[in-house]
Amino acid sequence: MQYTGTGFLIDRRGYIATNKHVTSPWLVAEEYQLILQAGYEVQMLLFRAFFPNHAKGFDLEVIRSAQEEDLTMLHCRLDSTTIPVLPCVDKQDALKVGQTVIVLGYPTGFDLLLARLGRDELEQIVGQEGRSFEEVALNMAKRHLIQPVATRGMCGRVSAGRIVYDAPTAIGASGAPVIGSNGKVMAINTAILKGFAGTNFGIPIGRALEMMDQITHDKLK
Repeated sequence: MQYTGTGFLIDRRGYIATNKHVTSPWLVAEEYQLILQAGYEVQMLLFRAFFPNHAKGFDLEVIRSAQEEDLTMLHCRLDSTTIPVLPCVDKQDALKVGQTVIVLGYPTGFDLLLARLGRDELEQIVGQEGRSFEEVALNMAKRHLIQPVATRGMCGRVSAGRIVYDAPTAIGASGAPVIGSNGKVMAINTAILKGFAGTNFGIPIGRALEMMDQITHDKLK
């Protein structure tokens, strides 16, 4: 299987926050349950991150996942590469009902990005006979075409474990940062309500910050 998701740099040491189901979609996708029940085991062949305006990919490693929440921390070696860390709120009450939010991700994965291209450029990237998923990703990265899509909406509900908002999104934007009007990440996009595009769900960013603190603490032991 081939798939895409969204994540964002939360720490300059190369840590990326995303959803747990982005790291293992076969655990939640119904179409793969019969295969798993038959005794087959999953092997990740390639797991790579692409950042806007960078022509190469970065190999990813799963560092830690939350037991109950749809949250995972990844890591990639950035070396001397300069990629901005997204600022995050440190207080849950920073987000209010009625506040404007922006979801910055990759809904529908490559489909929306490719749909923006002209016919000639599309053929150069995909090829007349078709290229592999990895080749398409690399071709798009070299042309700086991997750029997130921003959608805007309003926060409808804030609770300790979930934030509800109506910014349009779709499969592929799982793990996207939900940014408040102050320019800081408020939540991590985690789920959509099928059949009604006006309700989407996010995990408060504070949970990812707590996980990052735990990782840092463990490394200092």
